[in-house]
Amino acid sequence: MSFVTKLNVHPAPAPLADDAAPTAGVRPYETGDAAPAIGVRPYETGDAASAIGVRPYEAGDRADVLGMRLSARSLYLRFFAGTPRLPSFYAEALSRVDHWDRAALVAVADTGVVGIAEYARDATLPGLADLAVLVADPWQRRGVARRLVTDLAGLARARGIAELRADVLVENHAARAAIGNVWPHAVAARGEEGGLIYRITL
Repeated sequence: MSFVTKLNVHPAPAPLADDAAPTAGVRPYETGDAAPAIGVRPYETGDAASAIGVRPYEAGDRADVLGMRLSARSLYLRFFAGTPRLPSFYAEALSRVDHWDRAALVAVADTGVVGIAEYARDATLPGLADLAVLVADPWQRRGVARRLVTDLAGLARARGIAELRADVLVENHAARAAIGNVWPHAVAARGEEGGLIYRITL
């Protein structure tokens, strides 16, 4: 499952009529800080031979993230544009993860990183953050994205973020259903370029 987040400021959108799918300061992350600590917890995905762990993104994960097996369709749903591989600007954004204003969690299996969820705090509205998720094709629809966003939402709340915002293409039914399942209260409104903007109160 992939849903897109554009890391720019959106104007407050008008609510959909009938097509809706179901303050903190800047502080660097310190290793000894208990707030973002997440251990690698095994998570059964339905396949008895497969389990994943979820933990904070580390610089050493960059190659695994960029090497995730992703179809052209998955990349299109994530970035709203056709691209044969993860774009360079995304790789550069990973270097800015500070585990406070920009955080990321990775799902790890025996083969390496199989998913990543991120938030980026809005520069002008510190209680709001953009959300994005990307899961490798072989691991989609197996509960990985749900586990990632659930854990990430807990971190966001602990860091003073009260609301998440996610851009999703209307045709991305899997992402829309996932958001509705995790956050039944999420509100969707029409965005630009054929997308929906979800506002998720934590």
